[in-house]
Amino acid sequence: MTKRNEILALVVGVVAIIAAGIWAFNLGKSQKELLTASPTIKQEQEPAETSSPIEGSLAPLFTLENLKGQEIALEDLRGKKTLLVFFSTRCSWCIKEVPHLNELYEENKSDIEIMAISLGEAKNTVSNFVKEYEINYTVLLDKDLSVAKRYQITGTPSNFVIDEEGKISAILPGYAEKEELEELIQ
Repeated sequence: MTKRNEILALVVGVVAIIAAGIWAFNLGKSQKELLTASPTIKQEQEPAETSSPIEGSLAPLFTLENLKGQEIALEDLRGKKTLLVFFSTRCSWCIKEVPHLNELYEENKSDIEIMAISLGEAKNTVSNFVKEYEINYTVLLDKDLSVAKRYQITGTPSNFVIDEEGKISAILPGYAEKEELEELIQ
């Protein structure tokens, strides 16, 4: 390799490293801004404490829109067991969990409400996902991630069972087989 080619390779390498650093910095910045965006949903109780919700504690209340634009409040479901499922349309484990949730809802819809909460995704994207996977339970839009922050969601899927009194009776982070979900709601 000639001296000129060595210098050219060095310059190209340095430029590539700088470009990758700028890209990584901006990617982190946009995710941080999304997570710290001011909430636009109606808050119904004090902001969540710094600790994660735990079994036996009251579930953080929220009101979110469904795909039809109607507001759904967790508080309105008191008296009925509720399964909250935080998900993303790009999550392969969430997609794998959908048939289990569809079956669970069909078999238990008089006893339990299932509310899947989409994390920061466009309404059109979520609507297409619901049609593609024939989801038969309620899907809500957490556009600014304010509910995910209150529940301290760090990955998807994340499942929370809320009892008839509004308390968290079970938490299952990650994918769940149908049998595990059935056990949670008993």
